[in-house]
Amino acid sequence: MPRNSFSSPKPIFRGRVIAAAGPLPDKNTVENFKNWTKLRKGEFRTTFDESVTHLLCSEEQFNADNAIVKKALRLKCHIVRYEWFLLSMGGREARQPEQDYDLRAKYNKKKEKERRATRLERGKRLAERFIDPNLYQIFDDDLLFPYKVELTRLTVHGPEAGPEREQLEKYTLCLYKSRAKPHLYWFAAKYSKSKGDNQPHYYRETDFPTLQHTQMDAFRAFFKLKTGVPWSERIIRQATMPAEYFQYTAPTGGKSTGRDKLWSRYFCFELNRAIRGPSLDEIDTSEVQEQGVPGTEGDQDARSSQSGDSEGLFGRDMDIDSNDADRDPCDN
Repeated sequence: MPRNSFSSPKPIFRGRVIAAAGPLPDKNTVENFKNWTKLRKGEFRTTFDESVTHLLCSEEQFNADNAIVKKALRLKCHIVRYEWFLLSMGGREARQPEQDYDLRAKYNKKKEKERRATRLERGKRLAERFIDPNLYQIFDDDLLFPYKVELTRLTVHGPEAGPEREQLEKYTLCLYKSRAKPHLYWFAAKYSKSKGDNQPHYYRETDFPTLQHTQMDAFRAFFKLKTGVPWSERIIRQATMPAEYFQYTAPTGGKSTGRDKLWSRYFCFELNRAIRGPSLDEIDTSEVQEQGVPGTEGDQDARSSQSGDSEGLFGRDMDIDSNDADRDPCDN
């Protein structure tokens, strides 16, 4: 209970909105809690909503099937024992640290233990046909390039082409590194017949992990088999192979493209642009210029400068990035 004092209480609950999860302890009344909170510049409510910052709760109420507690767990408010409220008003009238009376921390620890057990069990089942992500992670080289690449191929079924007859096949190539030391490496791939395929096929080069160079060679060989392009020429020759091959798109936007390239990333992109030829926009622009569109020399220089700025170093057609939001076993 708060101490009896003739002095004015300190505003220790300023900006705090407090509610209770159930009956108050020690025969306290709601009016008492309202008055004590108001004297200390806070607010005590009889209902719970998103504006509540502190929910007072006993361990019995927390462990019971309490609707208010369930709602509070979905929000970011503090869930503390009643002692936090009562002891803050006792003695020197100082608000007690919430972590000393926190009931959410115990709940979070329990849920994390359950999630970890589920994650371990899922990893064990996945290890029967693929790689256990609890024991292995995607290998990143010294340029922070993750060896997890996607190869796609658009396949049309039937005599007539159309969106309903198209399906996007995808290979996801992963080079894993063991979390334990000394590190072992393992190459594996996942194949999806179409977008949203819930029964993908898995492939492992070996039945056990080995040294890095062995699995790296398997990664490069598989890449060349599906794309028809050596790994070292992946940027130079992207989007230049026939449609029957799987296509690889190199990262853009300043993302690392990894090592083992014939030249620097900038020169590789420029060579790829030269091999692929000018884009449709560039062809249209050149035709307009050949027809001699009227305009002042200053306007033509401005248009040329603007065109160069919009194309950039790689051109508009090179700013392509893969963004697959669906999680899969190849994720870390």
